[in-house]
Amino acid sequence: MDASRRRPRINQLKQALADHGVRVALGEGFIIMPGRNIADAEADFDLMAELGAERLNVCAMDPDPVRNLEQFSIFASLAADRDLPVTLEFMPATPVPDLAAAVAFVGESAASNAAVLVDAMHFFCSGGTNDELRNVPDGKIGYAQLCDAKQASFYDGYFQDARQERPLPGLGVLPLGHFLHALPPGCPIGLEIPSVASALAGVDRKAYLTQALDAAEGLLQDRVAIGHRLPDAQ
Repeated sequence: MDASRRRPRINQLKQALADHGVRVALGEGFIIMPGRNIADAEADFDLMAELGAERLNVCAMDPDPVRNLEQFSIFASLAADRDLPVTLEFMPATPVPDLAAAVAFVGESAASNAAVLVDAMHFFCSGGTNDELRNVPDGKIGYAQLCDAKQASFYDGYFQDARQERPLPGLGVLPLGHFLHALPPGCPIGLEIPSVASALAGVDRKAYLTQALDAAEGLLQDRVAIGHRLPDAQ
């Protein structure tokens, strides 16, 4: 889209955010890929900063480990130029497949504004455990995404479900109450709940989001209860 058509839409979006008191907690859509230079997306960095994004997230998908890390370092630097922290999102069966790999990757980058994004579906389906999450060093977890999943392991059709069909929190098999308790205090949490089936079925969007928020609120209340029950929460 050319700038003359893009600018009015940006202004409309900014006004809508202001009118409804909504903030952009996470700017997504950045991917490190073979043959692409993340610096070519610099206009998107500017857009995210203009919209007031609080952090930017990237998926590192280049199979070349050296280039993957180099591009991530550039990503973090471009964000730092705009006073934005960044997160790296790991996914099973990708070059950064699990929590341990993501923590190591961010550490190797030496980017002072970088941390790891923990998506509940990716975390459990890559073999992660809540004890592992609880033991991540301070400052290494920068954001969490909450959803459920139909099974807690990698499976055929995984990425299609991850993109298009995730159960609402509490409607799958993941131990989300303990997951929330294992996150560091004050960790920002967002919902990642795409559902193409609901959209095609004509489910009312407001009703769907209300159901999702109610489910998340219930889990957050359970987090407090779990904290009182777990010995290491004293």
